[in-house]
Amino acid sequence: MTTLTLKSLENKEFESIGCMNRTTDEYDESTLFPKGTIVKLTDGKFPFTDYKDLYEHSGSYYKMGNTNVKLVGFCISSTENNLEQYGPPTIVVTE
Repeated sequence: MTTLTLKSLENKEFESIGCMNRTTDEYDESTLFPKGTIVKLTDGKFPFTDYKDLYEHSGSYYKMGNTNVKLVGFCISSTENNLEQYGPPTIVVTE
C-alpha cells in the first residue's frame, strides 16, 4: 500500500511518500510509486464523498498517471466538506 499526499488540488496531483512500515512508523520505498514521484489522478473523483468511494465498497478503480489503482484509504481532509481542514489530504492506494 502506497501513501500519497495532495500537491495540487487544481491539477489533482499527488506525491508518493512511500509505504508505511508499522514496525518503525516510518515510510519505506514503494514499488508502485517510488517516494517523491508526482502522479496525477487522471480518472476518478476527488475530493471524496465518504467510505463508498473506497474500492472495498465500490469495486471501482482510480487511474493515477497510467496506472489503475484501488483506493484503500483516505483521511478526513480528503473529503468534500473537510478538504485541507485537518492537515494535508492523504490517500492510500494499491494495485
